[in-house]
Amino acid sequence: MTLKKLTILIIWCIFFICNICLAQSKVEFIKKGDDYYNKWDNRNALIEYMKAFKIDSTDYGVLWRISRAYSDLGEKIDKRVRESYYQKALDFAVKTIKFYPDSVEGHFRKAVALGRLALYKGGKTKIELSKEVKKEIDIVKKINPEYDLAYYVIGRWHREIANLNKILKALAKIIYGGVPEASNEKAIENFKKAIELNPEYVEYRLELGRTYIMLKKWELAREQLKKCMELPSRKEKDDELKKEAEKLFNKIKNKK
Repeated sequence: MTLKKLTILIIWCIFFICNICLAQSKVEFIKKGDDYYNKWDNRNALIEYMKAFKIDSTDYGVLWRISRAYSDLGEKIDKRVRESYYQKALDFAVKTIKFYPDSVEGHFRKAVALGRLALYKGGKTKIELSKEVKKEIDIVKKINPEYDLAYYVIGRWHREIANLNKILKALAKIIYGGVPEASNEKAIENFKKAIELNPEYVEYRLELGRTYIMLKKWELAREQLKKCMELPSRKEKDDELKKEAEKLFNKIKNKK
C-alpha cells in the first residue's frame, strides 16, 4: 500500500470513528434530556437537547423535543419573557416541519406553540392564530388518527370558538370566511375521543368536566371531575389540575 493510500485510509477511519462518537453522544444527550423531562425538569431537559442539537441540527427527535421543552418552560417562566419562549417553541416546530413535513410531532408542536402565543395577542391576531392551530391539528389527525393530544387540542378549539364574545365572533367570521363550525357539543365529542385513546390523562377529564359545567350538565360534570381527582399524577401539572377539579367539584356538588 502506498503512503498516499495509507494516509487516506487513516483519515477515513478517524472520520468514521468521530462520527460514531458524535452519534453516541447525541443519543446520550437525548436520553439525559428525556430523563430530566420524565422528572418534570424541563430546564435541564432543554440543556441536554440543545447539546444534541449542536451535534445534529436536523435530527427529528431533537427538534421537536426542543420545541416541547420551550413550550412547557414557557408555562413556568416569568410572565415578562413567556412569549419569547413560546416563539422559540414555534421556531423549532417550524424547523421540524421543514426537514420532516409529514411529522406528527412537528405539526402538533407548532399547533401548541401557536395556541400559547395567541394568549398574548389582540383579537384579530388571536383569531388568525386559532385558524392556524386548527389547520395544524387537522394535519396531525390525518397523519395519525390515533394521536390523542390532537383531539384534546381540537376540543379546546371548539369550546373557545363556540364561546367567543360578539366582537371576536365577528372577527372570526371575517378571518375564517364564515362562522366556524364550532360547538361545545363538538368539544365534548373530541374530549371523549382523547379519553378513549388515553383514559389516564388527567387534563382530558378536567376539560370535559369544565365543558359539561358550561352546559349545566351537572351529573356528567361531577362524574368526570371525580375521575380526574382519582387518576395518578403522571405529568408536571397533574397535582395542580386535580386540585382545580376538586374545587370545581365542590362548587357544583349540590347542583341539579
